[in-house]
Amino acid sequence: MRATPDVPHLAMIRVLTPGGPYLTGQRLSLAFVDPSIGRLAAHDTLGDPTTQETRGAGLVPESISAALTCSAGAYECDEVLTLSFVDPALVRIHASPGRRRADLSASTRNGATAAIAPGIILRSRWSGEDSCRFVAVIDKLFTVERLGWYRHSLAMRMLLPDEILVPNSTAGDEVATRLAALRSAATEALGAPLLGALIPQFSVSAEWLESIETPALVKALAGLREAIAPYVSETSLAAISPESKETLTGTIRSAEYQSARNEGADAFLPLLIPERSTHEGLSQRLHEYRSALIELFGQTARTAAAVRLKQMTLPNHVLDDRLWNLAGALQDAFDDRTIA
Repeated sequence: MRATPDVPHLAMIRVLTPGGPYLTGQRLSLAFVDPSIGRLAAHDTLGDPTTQETRGAGLVPESISAALTCSAGAYECDEVLTLSFVDPALVRIHASPGRRRADLSASTRNGATAAIAPGIILRSRWSGEDSCRFVAVIDKLFTVERLGWYRHSLAMRMLLPDEILVPNSTAGDEVATRLAALRSAATEALGAPLLGALIPQFSVSAEWLESIETPALVKALAGLREAIAPYVSETSLAAISPESKETLTGTIRSAEYQSARNEGADAFLPLLIPERSTHEGLSQRLHEYRSALIELFGQTARTAAAVRLKQMTLPNHVLDDRLWNLAGALQDAFDDRTIA
């Protein structure tokens, strides 16, 4: 008897960051059997790949980030995917680190917003698989002694939130779009530097540093800063309680924001790390690591470039210890959620 052929999954997606012929807000169909590769079709002539000239092989792929509007195959509704392509009709599908969702349901969003208005809530969802992936990457980062402080430039990008809630629902849509763009840029600026750091005889170079803080990352971060600025307040962290064991929450305090608002990515990204969990030990380790990142990267941001580079290629034992403790706390918090 012949095996039954796999039936393709069909998903509707909404473009969050543009690329190639596709525009922000455009809705596309994504069909796939293998969850790592698929075909795109537009529902209008604007951005329709069939009207575009197919690009020749060997060109640098373009990419977009998009949110699923319904569940399909291995992917959940509202999950953010990065799609890369040369031919805009045929794409590689890259799940975000942690396989997290793009947005909250309206009821959850409204309830959380009402609880803190005015102010900001940072929220992430984690699982045992997420924590295992995080720990595996951290283990690799600790094998490269020459990374110095830059070990933490990479690690903090894996802790970015899935959602940022603000009291204004209209502004919330813009914040969600800006955050998706930042997460996409941070993912792209994590993979290549991490692979480069694992090459034997690695050393920090100007080219490698440029791969960490890319123009796309700088642009996305500037957009998010502007979008959240009106809603930053002194909201009490104690008032922002995670609703489940899988959820991490946090906020951005006004003093933190004002201190880091004009600094580079490494000084600002730690503000976006959620630091509260139902697991007391994990809350403590998140808070310790986030606080150390804010303080130490904030200090180096104000030093001369040559001094900063020399200092940051040396080990930072405070940050190293706190990151190692955080990895252990994540394992402890999710040890009952193992990979099947």
